Amino acid sequence: MCAARRSPLRHVIDDWRGAPAFVGGLATVVATTALVVFGGSHAQGQVLADDAPGAIKDRYIVKSDADPSALAEEYHGKVRRTFAAYGGFSVTMDEADAREMAADPEVEYVNQVTTTTGLGDSVQSRPPSWSLDRIDQRTPARDGSFRYPDSAGRGVTAYVIDSGLKLDLREFSGRATTGIDVIDGGKALDRNGHGTSVAVTLGGQNFGVAKNVKLVAVRVLDEDWRGTNEGIVEGLNWIAEHAKGPSVANMSHSRAYDRAINDAVGAVVDAGVTTAVSAGNNSYNACRKSPPSEPSVIVAGATRRDDRKASFSNFGSCVDIFAPGVAVGTKNRLGQSIKSSGTSFAAPHVAGAAALYLAEHPRATPKQVRAALMDHALSKVVTDRGKYSPDRMLNIDFLTR
Repeated sequence: MCAARRSPLRHVIDDWRGAPAFVGGLATVVATTALVVFGGSHAQGQVLADDAPGAIKDRYIVKSDADPSALAEEYHGKVRRTFAAYGGFSVTMDEADAREMAADPEVEYVNQVTTTTGLGDSVQSRPPSWSLDRIDQRTPARDGSFRYPDSAGRGVTAYVIDSGLKLDLREFSGRATTGIDVIDGGKALDRNGHGTSVAVTLGGQNFGVAKNVKLVAVRVLDEDWRGTNEGIVEGLNWIAEHAKGPSVANMSHSRAYDRAINDAVGAVVDAGVTTAVSAGNNSYNACRKSPPSEPSVIVAGATRRDDRKASFSNFGSCVDIFAPGVAVGTKNRLGQSIKSSGTSFAAPHVAGAAALYLAEHPRATPKQVRAALMDHALSKVVTDRGKYSPDRMLNIDFLTR
């Protein structure tokens, strides 16, 4: 049987309605293949997320170390995609066969495929976004400049898991390339705009935190900002298999708790890629969302200009740090200057800060990068944080001292 990844237990503190539940002090995952019911002559297990909104009939993600082709054939299924780093595959098969597969001792779990709608020093005078001026200051008073290390993320690769990128945008100064396009197998060109604006915040030459970082488009959302967990897992698996050298990833979209997505993004971190994700914009417990409920990622909540938590920002013990996320200056895919709000724009500030740190400490592990950002975050700054939220505000001043 597959070795299980660490369970996202921390969210139980805030909300017992998440996937893990505690019974008699022992952690039990409610929707796992350990639950077996019997119908007819075949044992049946429970399929995760089978009643989730947007469930796609007869399509599943399987977590198993068994041979995909052999296992799928045994249950009358057809393999769609394989995910080596994640440790599984996606398959087409009918519901009854999926439930039987879920009871197989060689299978960790079977997860329904679902659709979702989608988170030396240099000084820049008069940065185009207030957010840059805020993250290099230790006090709320801004000084009209953005101070950052000369390396500015040089030598670091940033994977943007989103709707693609406008690769030839002037703001990217030739540093943006195609990674993978799971939507239509193309060049990961952005037909929505969200991915481009997020990447500008992370690594734009004027609007970005890490101005020399290499940007790689991982397109998992279409022009309507829709995608499946299967496609997201494929994109994450691609990063885990291809990432080399100091790397960060940014995922500025989330969905209801989904174990397959959590495991896949965990595999990215296990591959050495520091990963920042948005907490979500529902104004509730971030622990109910994926990937924020995955413990290995850095979860960013959003703040306003006055350092108050944004009213829309999710909160709770699964949030790791706060960063600017209201009226953030960025560019759209047409190259026009715009202001955008959401935890989608808090996360790339964190990813950019991680890239700055990695450029100066290229051998640092994701755990070490996380520790550096957490240890140097400002305290007693963010107000109205929400229940169980951390007392941390992103700050990069330590990188220029």
